Amino acid sequence: MQQEFKTPIPVVSCAVVNNSRVLLLRRAIDPFPGKWAFPAGHVEPGESAEASIVRELKEETNLDLEVRYLFSMGLEVENGNAYLSMTFVAYTDVDDVTIDEESLDWQWVPLETLALEHVDWAFPNHRKIAKALSTGAMS
Repeated sequence: MQQEFKTPIPVVSCAVVNNSRVLLLRRAIDPFPGKWAFPAGHVEPGESAEASIVRELKEETNLDLEVRYLFSMGLEVENGNAYLSMTFVAYTDVDDVTIDEESLDWQWVPLETLALEHVDWAFPNHRKIAKALSTGAMS
């Protein structure tokens, strides 16, 4: 029997790093409200992945940052949708973040493995990204 094909939805996320800390946003919206994630969002029609994450960073954190592409991965989350997740990293020395209505809170979390193990992550791929950053695998 042939497996049903699902067209993946393109999404982007960005690990924002500041002095050995990573920025996390506590989600106010579905999916997974109340859980923590990197700034992220959907790619809009006609938009490149890079332009999309720069726009999402500005909307969600009020940060204007240059991003560097890291990798992409296909995944399916609990809601049954297939996604193509494109991950970026950005570095900043700005400590203050202004969040929009998509987030309840924000925090800088040390990039130490133990600190990240206790985060209630919204998305499993964000946990993988954080672990890779904390071990220097994405430097």
